[in-house]
Order: sequence, then C-alpha cells, then structure tokens
Amino acid sequence: MAVSSSLYNLRYVKRPDIVSYHPDVDTYEVRQTQSDGTDELVAIFIHDNYARQYKSSGAWMSEYRSQRKIISPNSDPVERIPIVSNNNNFAKGKHTLLSFDDARTLYHEFGHAHHGMLSNATYARLASTNVLTDFVELPSQLMEHWLKQPEVLKKYAR
Repeated sequence: MAVSSSLYNLRYVKRPDIVSYHPDVDTYEVRQTQSDGTDELVAIFIHDNYARQYKSSGAWMSEYRSQRKIISPNSDPVERIPIVSNNNNFAKGKHTLLSFDDARTLYHEFGHAHHGMLSNATYARLASTNVLTDFVELPSQLMEHWLKQPEVLKKYAR
C-alpha cells in the first residue's frame, strides 16, 4: 500500500472494528488529503489476500458499491463512497513472500481497486470499471509498470 500512498496521496487506515466475512480479511478506510487541506474518506477497501477452502481460485477486484455523485434525496452522503475489494489466493504463512508473478497479480488487481476507489463520476453506471474494455485494464497496467521500477524493487523485493 506504500506505493499506492505515494502515487495517489492515499492513507489506508485499518479498521479492525469493521467485521468482515472472514478473519483473514482486512478492511481499511481509504483517505486522501484534498487540495484545500481537508481529509476526505474516498473509499472502503477490503483486502482478501489468502487462499482458503471454498474460496474461488484466481485473483479479482470486486465492488460492493460503486462511486457515484448522485444519490437519492435524504440519503446518507456515505452512499457516494465506493466499497472495493481485492481478492487474491496467496499461500498464507507467518511471513508471506510473493513470487514476482504473484506480486504482479497483486499490483494488477490493486490497479483495478484504484480505478474503483478513485473514480469521480456522476453516475454509478459510468464509474470505476464500468468503462470500455480497453480502458478497464489501463490502471492495472500502470500499477504493473510501477512494480518493475528499481526504486520499488529495491525497497520491497528480497
């Protein structure tokens, strides 16, 4: 999350008080300092990294709620905030080390998560990954690019 924080000025605040669907799943408030200096909640991020029995294989990003500017009158403004999850199937261990391919998958899916968390659309139908197929992969490709940068590898690769 440090690369995400550096690139997009995001802060991930772990919320152990938000009960998730499995004990291995971490939930975060994603916050961003705006140009006027205010701290704004921009998303809820659910990080489900580890393989377990009955979990689907593969890796994917899901949205429980897309970002939107238009909500019903008298609705809670928090309904504008997206709820995004990344789901991976890494082997769980005391100190999980990822192969380069697994790290690429992590960064790729995180790119989709950024697309969902940082969307700024009026209508939910046009927010996040609800875009043309060619464009849906752009944020993921960019994150894969950042993984390969010497500064990132020097700091996180072993």
